[in-house]
Amino acid sequence: MLRQRLMCAALAFCVCVSGSVAAVAADVSRVIPDNALGFAVINRVGETQGKIAKLADSLQLPEKIKAATTRMNVAALKGLDKDGSIAVAAIVDSETPGAPVAVWFVPTTDYQAAIQQLQPEDANAKIAKVTMGNNACVVGKKGAYAVLTAAGDASVLEQVLDSTDSVAASTKRLRRWAARKDAYAVATPGGIKMAQQAILAGLAMGKAKIAEQGGEQAEMTLRGIELYEELFKAVDGEVAYCAIGVQINEDGDVHILGRSLLAPDGTLAKLSKTAGEAPADSLAGLPQGPFVFAGGGPYPASWAKELTGFYVNMMKMYMGMGAIPEDQAKKFAELTEESMKGLRSMGLMMGTVEPGESLYSNMIATIDTDDAQKYMATYGRVVGEMGEIFKKADNPLMTFEAEDIEIDGIKALKMSMDMSFMFGEQEMPPEAKKMIETMIGAGGKLDMYAAAADDNTVIITYVSKERLIQTLKAVREGRPQFSEEPNVAKTAGMLLPGAQWTGFWSPEGTLKLAAAVVATVAPDAPIDIPEFPSPAPIGFAVKMSPGVVDTDMVIPADILNAIPEFVKAIKAMDKN
Repeated sequence: MLRQRLMCAALAFCVCVSGSVAAVAADVSRVIPDNALGFAVINRVGETQGKIAKLADSLQLPEKIKAATTRMNVAALKGLDKDGSIAVAAIVDSETPGAPVAVWFVPTTDYQAAIQQLQPEDANAKIAKVTMGNNACVVGKKGAYAVLTAAGDASVLEQVLDSTDSVAASTKRLRRWAARKDAYAVATPGGIKMAQQAILAGLAMGKAKIAEQGGEQAEMTLRGIELYEELFKAVDGEVAYCAIGVQINEDGDVHILGRSLLAPDGTLAKLSKTAGEAPADSLAGLPQGPFVFAGGGPYPASWAKELTGFYVNMMKMYMGMGAIPEDQAKKFAELTEESMKGLRSMGLMMGTVEPGESLYSNMIATIDTDDAQKYMATYGRVVGEMGEIFKKADNPLMTFEAEDIEIDGIKALKMSMDMSFMFGEQEMPPEAKKMIETMIGAGGKLDMYAAAADDNTVIITYVSKERLIQTLKAVREGRPQFSEEPNVAKTAGMLLPGAQWTGFWSPEGTLKLAAAVVATVAPDAPIDIPEFPSPAPIGFAVKMSPGVVDTDMVIPADILNAIPEFVKAIKAMDKN
């Protein structure tokens, strides 16, 4: 049965991936019943097929794969609407609920001409038995669409043909967004709920197995799983519909875009109403140079109470704050909210490092505030008081302190966090200990340094005081900043306009960091990591507007075109 379903799905796909200019994607949503758990659509099937073939060629994929992208046109049948879009929906049998059934919707110009080629037993029947390859399927007509599924799911097909309510009305806010994508998929409330339940069941099974192991490490792992449990439990109350789409531009850039319609009574919907406008440059203050990741965005003042509550709850679950007396936990929440006063936006960059340096030694954060000096004074006091709360609770997971210092005559704040708990109670292998110290620092102590660069900008660096001074000078001297770097600016220009939060990931910088870690942890290991041949970064963006969250990830053509050369470099290393 499963094999027949998959074969029918694959053949139906091949039947209709041809043509050029498409009908609006919303047309197909009008024939998909409203009880669908989710559905996926390929728009402009001919045009999209051409884009995929071009992308496969630029990636220099194996000939078998490239041939598959062009063979699709050969399977085109008579009577198909070559200007239409194809969809597949996951639908549960309403009479005998079980696993979702894949039902395909194929656009036709002549339904009878299309199914005659599938050897129907009775072409005039409401539900006709047909043969696709060696597989038995059933097909029926709904509007201008041939609706297909496996022969064993004829009852589901009949329900689809008889349904009068479609997903078109409930997904109206997705219509224009979806029509511009080459392909997209939508999860409905029913699909989100089913996925949520499946994930929670999986986490519960994982917790049970880990609990059997016992010990400190198992306890920490369980706390982490419980954190994810809480997040997934909230999903159906926060998100009503979730969509993801792919768009390939003519110049070869690939966008993976998302749109979530928020549940009207959820916290996210409340926050979305006060997200505000995108800052002029949320990454202002970050320097140029090789990097792994950089990102930032605004911090609306109206979000402080909600985010504080979320942060404190997560701390209670994962960092053992549940053992702290209620009055102290309340004070911690108040201090957390106070530490965010005056904060307007934040940026963070993880730069590359040299062999022997801590992974954090080139991590830099920038904070845009109403008053930099006032913010630093408040933050230093708050961190110190937080440290006292955990010290009294004898909590080994959160031991930190703050002190005012001077670095080269500049007033600064030093904050230290003891993370030696990561070494565990038992002696660990030298290689593992060295890896942790490479990440944090010798002995598991992580130092951070903060200073005001100007009236509104606070710079924070990790591990390195020297990096703080360098960054302060760069800001004060007006040197070119991160967002002005040509490759970063080029990727930024491709991202979703008006996005409040943006981020950038550099494959080139990631490989440089990996090479430095290998050289530090295993200097004698015969491992050589090739450089990535393109400096272009991958971009990310999040835009929040009332009731809607849009996301965008762009992979520039420069990166895609560099992949074949990188693969060749890896293969050459393997031969050597």
